Amino acid sequence: METFQIHFDEGASASPRPRKNRGRKRKGEKYRVIPTRGCTYFDVIEALRHFPDFQDVSKSLLPPHRIEEEVLILRCRRGADLETIENCLLDAVGNIGIVEISSPMTTVICMNLDGVTTADKLQRAIFKQHNAVVEKSNIRLQLFKDGIMRARLRMTAREAAKIINKQLRVGKSVIYPGKEKRWAPTEESGRSKRAQIRLPVEYAKQLAREELLLCGCFS
Repeated sequence: METFQIHFDEGASASPRPRKNRGRKRKGEKYRVIPTRGCTYFDVIEALRHFPDFQDVSKSLLPPHRIEEEVLILRCRRGADLETIENCLLDAVGNIGIVEISSPMTTVICMNLDGVTTADKLQRAIFKQHNAVVEKSNIRLQLFKDGIMRARLRMTAREAAKIINKQLRVGKSVIYPGKEKRWAPTEESGRSKRAQIRLPVEYAKQLAREELLLCGCFS
């Protein structure tokens, strides 16, 4: 089976210390390189092997593997420069393959929005201030009795990292989006706890009325 060389850090240990199983590993971004019509998996491998810049980029990738229908899968290491990897793959593959990126999804919570906030207004603010992309269909708004609104955003982890715990101004509201955290089922109940929200430190400085609202909704 044809393979190409993937470089590893020289300082890495050849026989790493065994680690305890701490649950399912966190999946990162991965690239799928699909050969175009008339080309094969081996054509893609040869193109990558002979592309000069790919050897440097390969240091940010895990060992590749092949799946059905001649598709090459490349997973990124943590902290990899995704834009550089994507540009390199596109240049190396050219017309013999299609490069697709798959990113894990996460949920972001935006609290204390104005009651007149719309999904379109929130989407534009996120893109304009942080250059982060979220589909309008993945924005869910909930209006509370006192006129305060909460937004629940479903977006890729790559885009979510751009706004989590960062200041965001939407209309007259200044908020700090937080990541939603779900707890695993407990042995006693066998059921999942209610979704908890990681609220940034800045929320502690907000008005007492808003703090009471949070306690009432998420206690």
